[in-house]
Amino acid sequence: MIGALYGTVRTQTPVLFSIVSGAQWFAIGSTFWSIRTSVLNHAGLLNWWNVTRGAPSYPRNDLNPTTSDKVRASAIAGALTGFNLGLLFRGPRNVIPGTIMFTLFGWGGQHGYNYLDARNSSELLEQAELRARGEDKPKENFMHKIAKSKWSPMQVLTDDDYENM
Repeated sequence: MIGALYGTVRTQTPVLFSIVSGAQWFAIGSTFWSIRTSVLNHAGLLNWWNVTRGAPSYPRNDLNPTTSDKVRASAIAGALTGFNLGLLFRGPRNVIPGTIMFTLFGWGGQHGYNYLDARNSSELLEQAELRARGEDKPKENFMHKIAKSKWSPMQVLTDDDYENM
């Protein structure tokens, strides 16, 4: 969608630009995700290779990857994606910058996701503990705070308020 918007604003051929932009992002995303999945599922791939060759399979130890495994896999996938697609789309001069930037994007993105996931999980555990003790207090989001303002034309209704109306 961003490619279509940019193509409409900046180029003479917005449809062509949006198609090419979508194809590039599809290539980037699918390459990154397939490499990351392969790195995280290395024992499964090794077993598949052994089964097709008639060799014995090994026990799986990669079914529950740790956060450091995910960071490592995302950084490796970013590096290989930046290398391959930098060479394919932009030429040999952009291989090293593409590899460095996509490694940083994979590493930083996975760290950011892990941080947000841990924060969300701790909030859910805290709410579950409060509910178990009977002290369930719903957390207000931004829209609830706006609706409770005296200047807001809207208000937050509980289920009982709604039934009374």
